[in-house]
Amino acid sequence: HESLYISGGTFETRGTAEVDGDFTLARNAVLSANGDDASFEAFGSTVVDGGTLRAYWGGELRLSKATRYLGSSNGNNQHRYLYAEGPGSRIDLSGVQTMVLGTHYDSRIYVQTRYGGEIDLSGVVEINDQDSGDNRYRAVQVTSVGVGSVIDLSALEVMRDVRGSSSGGDSLWSSLDAYRGGTLLVPNVKHLEGVYVVTPRVELPSLEWMYSGQLTADGDTNLPQLSGFSSARVYVQNGGHLNAANANYLRHSTITLRNGGTADFSSAHQIDSAGFNVYDGVTLTLPAATSYKHESTGNSQHRYLYAEGTGSRIELPNVTEIRGGTHYDSRIYIQARSGGNVSLPSVANIFDPDGGDNRYRAIQVTSFGPGSVIDLSALEVMRDIRGSSSGGDSLWSSLDADRGGTLLV
Repeated sequence: HESLYISGGTFETRGTAEVDGDFTLARNAVLSANGDDASFEAFGSTVVDGGTLRAYWGGELRLSKATRYLGSSNGNNQHRYLYAEGPGSRIDLSGVQTMVLGTHYDSRIYVQTRYGGEIDLSGVVEINDQDSGDNRYRAVQVTSVGVGSVIDLSALEVMRDVRGSSSGGDSLWSSLDAYRGGTLLVPNVKHLEGVYVVTPRVELPSLEWMYSGQLTADGDTNLPQLSGFSSARVYVQNGGHLNAANANYLRHSTITLRNGGTADFSSAHQIDSAGFNVYDGVTLTLPAATSYKHESTGNSQHRYLYAEGTGSRIELPNVTEIRGGTHYDSRIYIQARSGGNVSLPSVANIFDPDGGDNRYRAIQVTSFGPGSVIDLSALEVMRDIRGSSSGGDSLWSSLDADRGGTLLV
Protein backbone atom coordinates (compact mmCIF):
# COMPACT_ATOMS: atom_id res chain seq x y z
CA HIS A 1 0.00 0.00 0.00
CA GLU A 2 1.42 3.35 -1.06
CA SER A 3 1.08 6.36 1.25
CA LEU A 4 1.09 10.03 0.30
CA TYR A 5 2.25 13.05 2.28
CA ILE A 6 1.69 16.49 0.73
CA SER A 7 4.00 18.78 2.69
CA GLY A 8 3.05 22.10 1.09
CA GLY A 9 2.02 23.96 -2.04
CA THR A 10 -0.90 22.82 -4.20
CA PHE A 11 -1.64 19.28 -5.41
CA GLU A 12 -4.28 19.41 -8.15
CA THR A 13 -5.74 16.47 -10.02
CA ARG A 14 -7.64 16.69 -13.31
CA GLY A 15 -7.94 12.92 -13.62
CA THR A 16 -8.28 10.00 -11.20
CA ALA A 17 -5.96 9.73 -8.21
CA GLU A 18 -6.15 7.10 -5.47
CA VAL A 19 -4.10 6.49 -2.34
CA ASP A 20 -4.29 2.98 -0.89
CA GLY A 21 -2.20 3.73 2.19
CA ASP A 22 -2.12 6.61 4.65
CA PHE A 23 -2.74 10.11 3.37
CA THR A 24 -1.67 13.37 5.02
CA LEU A 25 -2.28 16.90 3.78
CA ALA A 26 0.02 19.15 5.78
CA ARG A 27 -0.90 22.44 7.36
CA ASN A 28 -1.16 25.25 4.78
CA ALA A 29 -1.10 22.81 1.84
CA VAL A 30 -3.87 22.68 -0.79
CA LEU A 31 -5.59 19.65 -2.36
CA SER A 32 -7.74 20.34 -5.44
CA ALA A 33 -9.85 18.36 -7.91
CA ASN A 34 -10.78 20.32 -11.03
CA GLY A 35 -13.19 19.16 -13.75
CA ASP A 36 -15.69 16.40 -14.49
CA ASP A 37 -13.01 13.74 -14.77
CA ALA A 38 -11.14 14.76 -11.63
CA SER A 39 -11.28 12.72 -8.43
CA PHE A 40 -9.03 12.04 -5.49
CA GLU A 41 -9.76 9.24 -3.01
CA ALA A 42 -7.86 8.16 0.09
CA PHE A 43 -8.61 4.63 1.34
CA GLY A 44 -6.34 4.59 4.40
CA SER A 45 -5.91 6.72 7.48
CA THR A 46 -6.49 10.34 6.44
CA VAL A 47 -5.29 13.56 8.09
CA VAL A 48 -6.10 16.94 6.55
CA ASP A 49 -5.72 19.24 9.59
CA GLY A 50 -4.90 22.80 8.60
CA GLY A 51 -5.13 22.04 4.89
CA THR A 52 -7.34 23.60 2.23
CA LEU A 53 -9.64 21.42 0.11
CA ARG A 54 -11.11 22.62 -3.20
CA ALA A 55 -13.40 20.87 -5.71
CA TYR A 56 -14.31 22.62 -8.95
CA TRP A 57 -16.77 21.91 -11.77
CA GLY A 58 -17.43 18.26 -11.18
CA GLY A 59 -14.26 17.41 -9.30
CA GLU A 60 -14.51 15.15 -6.24
CA LEU A 61 -12.42 14.75 -3.10
CA ARG A 62 -13.32 11.51 -1.29
CA LEU A 63 -11.79 11.75 2.16
CA SER A 64 -14.27 9.86 4.31
CA LYS A 65 -11.52 8.28 6.44
CA ALA A 66 -10.65 11.63 8.04
CA THR A 67 -12.11 11.79 11.55
CA ARG A 68 -11.45 15.43 12.45
CA TYR A 69 -10.63 18.78 10.95
CA LEU A 70 -8.43 21.14 12.96
CA GLY A 71 -7.55 24.67 11.93
CA SER A 72 -4.03 24.01 13.24
CA SER A 73 -2.78 27.58 12.96
CA ASN A 74 0.92 28.31 13.47
CA GLY A 75 0.66 32.07 12.96
CA ASN A 76 -1.77 34.98 12.68
CA ASN A 77 -4.20 35.61 9.79
CA GLN A 78 -4.36 32.02 8.57
CA HIS A 79 -7.58 31.05 6.77
CA ARG A 80 -8.55 27.47 5.86
CA TYR A 81 -11.04 26.65 3.09
CA LEU A 82 -13.32 23.71 2.37
CA TYR A 83 -14.74 24.83 -0.96
CA ALA A 84 -16.88 23.12 -3.61
CA GLU A 85 -18.02 25.01 -6.71
CA GLY A 86 -20.10 23.88 -9.66
CA PRO A 87 -22.53 21.03 -10.40
CA GLY A 88 -21.14 17.64 -9.39
CA SER A 89 -18.32 19.11 -7.34
CA ARG A 90 -18.16 17.29 -4.05
CA ILE A 91 -16.00 17.02 -0.94
CA ASP A 92 -16.70 13.93 1.16
CA LEU A 93 -15.65 14.40 4.78
CA SER A 94 -18.47 12.28 6.16
CA GLY A 95 -16.19 10.63 8.74
CA VAL A 96 -15.20 13.91 10.38
CA GLN A 97 -16.76 14.23 13.85
CA THR A 98 -15.23 17.46 15.17
CA MET A 99 -14.02 20.74 13.70
CA VAL A 100 -11.82 23.02 15.80
CA LEU A 101 -10.50 26.52 15.08
CA GLY A 102 -6.86 27.50 15.35
CA THR A 103 -5.52 29.40 18.35
CA HIS A 104 -3.97 32.46 16.68
CA TYR A 105 -5.31 35.93 15.91
CA ASP A 106 -7.65 35.95 12.88
CA SER A 107 -7.73 32.15 12.53
CA ARG A 108 -10.67 31.21 10.33
CA ILE A 109 -12.27 28.21 8.68
CA TYR A 110 -14.52 28.83 5.68
CA VAL A 111 -16.87 26.05 4.58
CA GLN A 112 -18.42 27.13 1.29
CA THR A 113 -20.46 25.69 -1.58
CA ARG A 114 -21.42 27.61 -4.70
CA TYR A 115 -23.29 26.99 -7.96
CA GLY A 116 -24.28 23.40 -7.14
CA GLY A 117 -21.26 22.22 -5.14
CA GLU A 118 -21.67 19.80 -2.22
CA ILE A 119 -19.75 19.25 1.01
CA ASP A 120 -20.58 16.22 3.15
CA LEU A 121 -19.82 16.83 6.82
CA SER A 122 -22.74 14.72 7.96
CA GLY A 123 -20.81 13.15 10.84
CA VAL A 124 -19.73 16.41 12.51
CA VAL A 125 -21.22 16.70 15.99
CA GLU A 126 -19.32 19.75 17.22
CA ILE A 127 -17.73 22.86 15.71
CA ASN A 128 -15.66 24.44 18.42
CA ASP A 129 -13.42 27.38 19.17
CA GLN A 130 -10.58 26.92 21.64
CA ASP A 131 -10.34 28.75 24.95
CA SER A 132 -6.59 29.24 24.57
CA GLY A 133 -4.59 31.62 22.39
CA ASP A 134 -5.61 34.95 20.86
CA ASN A 135 -9.34 34.72 20.15
CA ARG A 136 -9.69 38.07 18.35
CA TYR A 137 -11.25 37.84 14.87
CA ARG A 138 -11.47 34.05 14.96
CA ALA A 139 -14.46 32.48 13.22
CA VAL A 140 -15.92 29.46 11.42
CA GLN A 141 -18.18 30.64 8.62
CA VAL A 142 -20.41 28.14 6.82
CA THR A 143 -22.18 29.33 3.66
CA SER A 144 -24.12 27.58 0.89
CA VAL A 145 -24.91 29.79 -2.13
CA GLY A 146 -26.95 29.00 -5.22
CA VAL A 147 -29.48 26.42 -6.37
CA GLY A 148 -28.22 22.87 -5.88
CA SER A 149 -25.48 23.85 -3.44
CA VAL A 150 -25.57 21.74 -0.27
CA ILE A 151 -23.62 21.59 2.97
CA ASP A 152 -24.63 18.60 5.08
CA LEU A 153 -24.07 19.11 8.81
CA SER A 154 -27.01 16.94 9.77
CA ALA A 155 -25.38 15.53 12.94
CA LEU A 156 -24.20 18.91 14.25
CA GLU A 157 -25.34 19.61 17.83
CA VAL A 158 -23.01 22.37 19.10
CA MET A 159 -21.31 25.33 17.41
CA ARG A 160 -19.23 27.60 19.61
CA ASP A 161 -17.25 30.80 19.04
CA VAL A 162 -15.83 32.13 22.32
CA ARG A 163 -15.58 35.73 21.09
CA GLY A 164 -18.32 35.71 18.49
CA SER A 165 -19.86 39.14 18.09
CA SER A 166 -20.53 41.77 15.47
CA SER A 167 -17.56 42.83 13.38
CA GLY A 168 -17.13 46.00 15.41
CA GLY A 169 -14.05 46.09 17.60
CA ASP A 170 -11.90 42.97 17.45
CA SER A 171 -14.64 40.34 17.35
CA LEU A 172 -16.30 38.50 14.48
CA TRP A 173 -19.35 36.26 14.23
CA SER A 174 -19.06 32.66 13.32
CA SER A 175 -22.00 32.00 11.01
CA LEU A 176 -24.44 29.57 9.42
CA ASP A 177 -26.06 30.85 6.23
CA ALA A 178 -27.63 29.75 2.96
CA TYR A 179 -29.03 31.99 0.25
CA ARG A 180 -29.97 32.20 -3.42
CA GLY A 181 -31.33 28.66 -3.23
CA GLY A 182 -28.43 27.08 -1.35
CA THR A 183 -29.12 24.47 1.35
CA LEU A 184 -27.47 24.14 4.75
CA LEU A 185 -28.63 21.12 6.75
CA VAL A 186 -28.42 21.52 10.54
CA PRO A 187 -31.58 19.72 11.76
CA ASN A 188 -30.04 18.60 15.06
CA VAL A 189 -28.17 21.70 16.20
CA LYS A 190 -29.07 22.39 19.83
CA HIS A 191 -26.60 24.97 21.13
CA LEU A 192 -25.18 28.02 19.37
CA GLU A 193 -22.64 30.34 20.98
CA GLY A 194 -21.29 33.42 19.24
CA VAL A 195 -22.96 32.41 15.96
CA TYR A 196 -24.86 34.52 13.45
CA VAL A 197 -27.69 32.73 11.64
CA VAL A 198 -30.52 33.81 9.32
CA THR A 199 -33.78 31.89 9.38
CA PRO A 200 -35.72 30.40 7.65
CA ARG A 201 -32.89 30.22 5.10
CA VAL A 202 -31.35 27.94 7.71
CA GLU A 203 -33.90 25.92 9.67
CA LEU A 204 -33.26 25.23 13.36
CA PRO A 205 -35.97 22.81 14.53
CA SER A 206 -33.88 21.44 17.42
CA LEU A 207 -32.34 24.67 18.74
CA GLU A 208 -32.47 24.76 22.55
CA TRP A 209 -30.49 27.89 23.36
CA MET A 210 -28.41 30.64 21.85
CA TYR A 211 -25.73 32.49 23.79
CA SER A 212 -23.96 35.64 22.61
CA GLY A 213 -25.04 35.24 18.99
CA GLN A 214 -27.48 36.82 16.57
CA LEU A 215 -30.59 35.30 15.04
CA THR A 216 -32.26 37.22 12.22
CA ALA A 217 -35.71 35.84 11.37
CA ASP A 218 -36.29 37.05 7.82
CA GLY A 219 -39.45 34.97 7.43
CA ASP A 220 -41.62 32.57 9.42
CA THR A 221 -39.45 30.68 11.90
CA ASN A 222 -40.47 27.93 14.31
CA LEU A 223 -38.24 27.15 17.29
CA PRO A 224 -40.28 24.55 19.21
CA GLN A 225 -37.39 23.33 21.41
CA LEU A 226 -36.02 26.75 22.36
CA SER A 227 -35.62 27.38 26.09
CA GLY A 228 -34.22 30.86 25.61
CA PHE A 229 -31.71 33.45 24.49
CA SER A 230 -28.87 34.76 26.64
CA SER A 231 -26.72 37.77 25.70
CA ALA A 232 -28.05 37.41 22.15
CA ARG A 233 -29.51 39.70 19.53
CA VAL A 234 -32.79 38.71 17.87
CA TYR A 235 -34.25 40.53 14.87
CA VAL A 236 -37.63 39.59 13.41
CA GLN A 237 -38.34 41.44 10.19
CA ASN A 238 -39.94 41.64 6.75
CA GLY A 239 -43.29 40.21 7.85
CA GLY A 240 -41.82 37.08 9.38
CA HIS A 241 -43.15 35.50 12.56
CA LEU A 242 -40.87 33.96 15.18
CA ASN A 243 -42.63 31.23 17.16
CA ALA A 244 -40.68 30.84 20.40
CA ALA A 245 -43.70 30.15 22.57
CA ASN A 246 -41.82 27.66 24.77
CA ALA A 247 -38.86 29.93 25.52
CA ASN A 248 -38.75 30.94 29.17
CA TYR A 249 -35.79 33.33 29.33
CA LEU A 250 -34.45 36.28 27.33
CA ARG A 251 -31.79 37.47 29.76
CA HIS A 252 -29.23 40.06 28.62
CA SER A 253 -30.67 39.82 25.10
CA THR A 254 -32.09 42.42 22.73
CA ILE A 255 -35.30 41.65 20.84
CA THR A 256 -36.16 43.87 17.86
CA LEU A 257 -39.33 43.65 15.76
CA ARG A 258 -39.29 45.73 12.55
CA ASN A 259 -40.77 45.87 9.07
CA GLY A 260 -43.83 43.88 10.14
CA GLY A 261 -41.97 41.16 12.04
CA THR A 262 -43.82 39.56 14.96
CA ALA A 263 -42.86 37.13 17.71
CA ASP A 264 -44.45 34.82 20.27
CA PHE A 265 -42.58 34.84 23.59
CA SER A 266 -45.65 34.04 25.65
CA SER A 267 -43.79 31.82 28.15
CA ALA A 268 -40.82 34.12 28.72
CA HIS A 269 -40.85 34.98 32.42
CA GLN A 270 -37.12 35.73 32.86
CA ILE A 271 -36.64 39.00 30.98
CA ASP A 272 -34.22 40.75 33.34
CA SER A 273 -31.57 42.85 31.57
CA ALA A 274 -33.25 42.34 28.19
CA GLY A 275 -33.95 45.14 25.75
CA PHE A 276 -37.06 45.41 23.56
CA ASN A 277 -37.44 47.53 20.42
CA VAL A 278 -40.69 47.53 18.44
CA TYR A 279 -41.32 49.41 15.20
CA ASP A 280 -43.80 49.65 12.32
CA GLY A 281 -47.11 48.94 14.04
CA VAL A 282 -46.60 45.49 15.57
CA THR A 283 -47.11 44.29 19.15
CA LEU A 284 -44.75 42.42 21.46
CA THR A 285 -46.51 40.91 24.48
CA LEU A 286 -44.75 39.26 27.41
CA PRO A 287 -47.54 38.05 29.72
CA ALA A 288 -45.44 35.63 31.80
CA ALA A 289 -43.01 38.25 33.14
CA THR A 290 -43.73 39.67 36.60
CA SER A 291 -40.64 41.85 37.17
CA TYR A 292 -37.95 43.63 35.21
CA LYS A 293 -34.45 44.14 36.61
CA HIS A 294 -31.51 45.90 34.98
CA GLU A 295 -29.03 43.27 36.30
CA SER A 296 -25.93 45.19 35.28
CA THR A 297 -22.70 43.24 34.87
CA GLY A 298 -20.43 46.24 34.26
CA ASN A 299 -20.35 50.00 33.95
CA SER A 300 -22.31 52.10 31.44
CA GLN A 301 -24.88 49.49 30.50
CA HIS A 302 -28.19 50.88 29.25
CA ARG A 303 -31.44 48.93 28.77
CA TYR A 304 -34.27 50.04 26.49
CA LEU A 305 -38.00 49.41 26.31
CA TYR A 306 -38.71 51.29 23.09
CA ALA A 307 -41.81 51.48 20.89
CA GLU A 308 -41.88 53.72 17.81
CA GLY A 309 -44.60 54.29 15.24
CA THR A 310 -48.35 54.25 15.19
CA GLY A 311 -49.66 50.94 16.52
CA SER A 312 -46.27 49.76 17.80
CA ARG A 313 -46.78 48.27 21.28
CA ILE A 314 -44.76 46.66 24.05
CA GLU A 315 -47.07 44.99 26.55
CA LEU A 316 -45.87 43.81 29.97
CA PRO A 317 -49.25 43.42 31.66
CA ASN A 318 -48.09 41.53 34.75
CA VAL A 319 -44.82 43.23 35.62
CA THR A 320 -45.18 44.78 39.08
CA GLU A 321 -41.71 46.25 39.70
CA ILE A 322 -38.79 47.70 37.77
CA ARG A 323 -35.35 47.75 39.37
CA GLY A 324 -32.23 49.57 38.22
CA GLY A 325 -28.67 48.26 38.02
CA THR A 326 -25.89 48.45 40.62
CA HIS A 327 -22.97 49.62 38.46
CA TYR A 328 -21.78 53.10 37.46
CA ASP A 329 -23.96 54.68 34.75
CA SER A 330 -26.58 51.92 34.80
CA ARG A 331 -29.70 53.20 33.08
CA ILE A 332 -33.13 52.04 31.96
CA TYR A 333 -34.88 54.01 29.23
CA ILE A 334 -38.62 53.49 28.74
CA GLN A 335 -39.64 55.36 25.61
CA ALA A 336 -42.65 55.72 23.32
CA ARG A 337 -42.28 57.82 20.18
CA SER A 338 -44.35 58.79 17.13
CA GLY A 339 -47.46 56.93 18.25
CA GLY A 340 -45.80 54.02 20.01
CA ASN A 341 -47.18 52.51 23.21
CA VAL A 342 -45.44 50.91 26.21
CA SER A 343 -47.95 49.27 28.51
CA LEU A 344 -46.86 48.65 32.13
CA PRO A 345 -50.25 48.88 33.86
CA SER A 346 -49.36 46.77 36.93
CA VAL A 347 -46.04 48.38 37.88
CA ALA A 348 -46.30 49.74 41.43
CA ASN A 349 -42.60 50.37 42.14
CA ILE A 350 -39.69 51.73 40.13
CA PHE A 351 -36.58 51.92 42.24
CA ASP A 352 -32.84 52.23 42.31
CA PRO A 353 -31.12 49.60 44.52
CA ASP A 354 -29.05 50.65 47.52
CA GLY A 355 -25.83 48.80 46.67
CA GLY A 356 -23.06 49.33 44.17
CA ASP A 357 -21.81 52.51 42.49
CA ASN A 358 -24.77 54.87 42.27
CA ARG A 359 -23.12 57.60 40.19
CA TYR A 360 -24.96 58.52 36.98
CA ARG A 361 -27.61 55.85 37.49
CA ALA A 362 -31.11 56.66 36.30
CA ILE A 363 -34.44 55.35 35.06
CA GLN A 364 -35.91 57.72 32.50
CA VAL A 365 -39.46 57.42 31.18
CA THR A 366 -40.41 59.50 28.13
CA SER A 367 -43.47 59.63 25.89
CA PHE A 368 -42.87 61.78 22.83
CA GLY A 369 -45.25 62.82 20.08
CA PRO A 370 -49.01 62.66 19.38
CA GLY A 371 -50.52 59.24 20.06
CA SER A 372 -47.52 58.03 22.08
CA VAL A 373 -48.56 56.48 25.40
CA ILE A 374 -46.75 54.97 28.37
CA ASP A 375 -49.12 53.35 30.84
CA LEU A 376 -47.82 53.34 34.44
CA SER A 377 -51.27 53.83 35.91
CA ALA A 378 -50.56 51.63 38.97
CA LEU A 379 -47.27 53.33 39.86
CA GLU A 380 -47.03 54.35 43.52
CA VAL A 381 -43.30 54.79 44.22
CA MET A 382 -40.36 55.86 42.04
CA ARG A 383 -36.97 56.20 43.75
CA ASP A 384 -33.49 57.27 42.63
CA ILE A 385 -31.09 57.32 45.59
CA ARG A 386 -28.66 59.79 43.96
CA GLY A 387 -31.06 61.63 41.68
CA SER A 388 -29.90 65.16 41.05
CA SER A 389 -29.09 67.57 38.25
CA SER A 390 -26.59 66.37 35.67
CA GLY A 391 -23.83 68.42 37.23
CA GLY A 392 -21.15 66.45 39.06
CA ASP A 393 -21.68 62.69 39.06
CA SER A 394 -25.44 62.56 39.63
CA LEU A 395 -28.34 62.30 37.19
CA TRP A 396 -32.08 62.67 37.56
CA SER A 397 -34.41 59.82 36.98
CA SER A 398 -37.41 61.27 35.16
CA LEU A 399 -41.04 61.10 34.10
CA ASP A 400 -41.77 63.16 31.00
CA ALA A 401 -44.25 63.59 28.17
CA ASP A 402 -43.51 66.00 25.33
CA ARG A 403 -45.03 67.22 22.05
CA GLY A 404 -48.37 65.52 22.56
CA GLY A 405 -47.18 62.32 24.21
CA THR A 406 -49.08 60.82 27.15
CA LEU A 407 -47.65 59.38 30.36
CA LEU A 408 -50.20 57.80 32.69
CA VAL A 409 -49.14 57.96 36.34
